[in-house]
Amino acid sequence: MAHAFEETGRAIDAIRALMAAERTGCLRVHVPGRGSASIHMLEGEVIGAATDRDAECILRRLIARGRVPSAEASALLDGKPTMADVERLAGSDRANRLIAGRFRDNLIDFSFDAGRFEFTKMETIRIPHIQLGHDSAGLMRELEVVHGRIVAWMGDRATWHISSGEQTPRSPQQRHIQALCTAGMTLDKLVAISPFFRAQTLVLVVQMIDHGS
Repeated sequence: MAHAFEETGRAIDAIRALMAAERTGCLRVHVPGRGSASIHMLEGEVIGAATDRDAECILRRLIARGRVPSAEASALLDGKPTMADVERLAGSDRANRLIAGRFRDNLIDFSFDAGRFEFTKMETIRIPHIQLGHDSAGLMRELEVVHGRIVAWMGDRATWHISSGEQTPRSPQQRHIQALCTAGMTLDKLVAISPFFRAQTLVLVVQMIDHGS
């Protein structure tokens, strides 16, 4: 770590205080068992949430969707892929959509569970792929609801066995998840091969369990 983490608790409480104070800087968050993320704030708005695994995670989603040459993508995964690799393989428009999805996924992973964090004040923010066009307070409320829906499935239940139920899935996304589970697999394996980011995959799983599919 570049510096020690000083505060403990839920990062969302610090984020909301930084919003209210219209602060600019980086909130570095560490959640045990999950790693670390950098959440960037610009005058109280959340404009970035990144980890050192973002490019790899996005590349795996592209592979799962069949959107990139599998041989080249697999070769990149054997090393350390970068966002430049993602943009080159996926094209800037698709890459930007996936980066926005990963931004939200990172906020769910690092904002609402107990962790350690420290804020570093900055005069301005210079990061690639700045996320704009949203109301940060509204976004964090929305993501907190999502987190509440899936939090029970983000820990020990990762090793639970998931398989198809009797009911028909209600959406194309649910049908895709059910197809992956036809022969059954553990939840962590499903998350790893899903074409969707973890939070969306877990939301779909919870919806389908509730529905019996």
